[in-house]
Amino acid sequence: MSILIKNASYLIRKNNRIENRKDILIEGAHISKIAGSIEAPANTAIIDAKGKLVAPGFINSHTHLYQNLLKGMDDRVSLFDWVDKITFPLCSNITTKINRKDSKKIAHLWSLLAGIEAIKSGTTCVLDMDLKHVDVIQGWNDLGLRGVCARTFVDKWVPNDLAEPLKKQFKNIEKLIETYHNTPQDLPLISVFIGPSAIFTCSEKLLKWVAETAEEFDTGIQIHVAETRWEVEFVKKELGLRPVEYLHKIGFLSPRTSLVHCVHLSANEISIIAGSGATVVHCPKSNMKLGSGVAPVVEMIKRNIPVALGTDGAASNDLLDMLEDMRFAAMLQKVKHEDASVIAGDDIYKMATANGAKVCNIDAGMIEEGTLADLIIIDLNKAHLVPVHDIINTLVYCVRASDVESVVINGKIVMLERSIKTVNENKILEEIAAMKSYFE
Repeated sequence: MSILIKNASYLIRKNNRIENRKDILIEGAHISKIAGSIEAPANTAIIDAKGKLVAPGFINSHTHLYQNLLKGMDDRVSLFDWVDKITFPLCSNITTKINRKDSKKIAHLWSLLAGIEAIKSGTTCVLDMDLKHVDVIQGWNDLGLRGVCARTFVDKWVPNDLAEPLKKQFKNIEKLIETYHNTPQDLPLISVFIGPSAIFTCSEKLLKWVAETAEEFDTGIQIHVAETRWEVEFVKKELGLRPVEYLHKIGFLSPRTSLVHCVHLSANEISIIAGSGATVVHCPKSNMKLGSGVAPVVEMIKRNIPVALGTDGAASNDLLDMLEDMRFAAMLQKVKHEDASVIAGDDIYKMATANGAKVCNIDAGMIEEGTLADLIIIDLNKAHLVPVHDIINTLVYCVRASDVESVVINGKIVMLERSIKTVNENKILEEIAAMKSYFE
């Protein structure tokens, strides 16, 4: 069925270009026509967008959806204590202590839970570094949420019960790519990346295999880099180079590589990233909550490095709300530099949309004829949104998750007037609550 969005008061197109009073016709998974007035073809669902904003959906370029089971945990720990006390215990429970049937069910449910939260705050695509992607992918397909599954890899530092033999890991990722990459075939919604966790959790052998395999299968790579000062000092001591310098030396960096966090970079490392074609994913709320530091986002933007935005996992953010992360990203840079002019709403919005599309390798993050129909409709008739002076700034600084009225993903209506149309939201919330004892 086609979808016609009528009378959009504001439309954000490519490069944050604003147009008014437009109709948008969606046929299949793509936007087929944008004009001042479009006659609805037969069998077309019509959505009236008068008084509303139609915008590209947000792209959460880095998260760990399993952590949606860990919201509101201890907020007084830095990264490594947080890992030991909060995330590793849950991972161990899921992989070793829960029977296979319940483990699969929990993975499916956390995918649905996280996906509902993401969609209701305007996110149309997530890039997830996770543990049980077969069950997580099923959740995405049920919801209609676009997902990039970055299969997590480690071969050192983590507890023994979380470390699989390398040969088994290699076999699993190849099977995952062959089975799920760019599926379903007719209207692809799912893609697969390779996700080595970090330099200190991965051997050089593993990292080189990842780079070669990504090239062979033409898929993306995502890795945590320079998140803490401890990591930088550890890598320098063990390998004689700073993190980005090391990745460059072993041939790991390329346009298919996205580097998450990049909080503690030297000027030379910024130059290396700029020359490599790699992208960066900034996670401001997570970096703030864990006390990791402030990434040099302004400096990277000046070097034309595509910087995208991610929430990180809910255990270090507590929400999957990209609107909040946009605000945090903007204000954090302004206060770091003690200069309100260093970054603008346009820069931040691009991080959450077009740059995220580049990281995820999808033709989205903009609304143009021929691009994927991943878009959101925001009700502007709210006291905190009236009057509108600059629609991008209104979106970045004023819009709340509850203002996102409808969501279209891959040409299908996933949420209409705040109601998820693809799954039973209340039933999912009840099932998660009933299984709480498994992940306490």
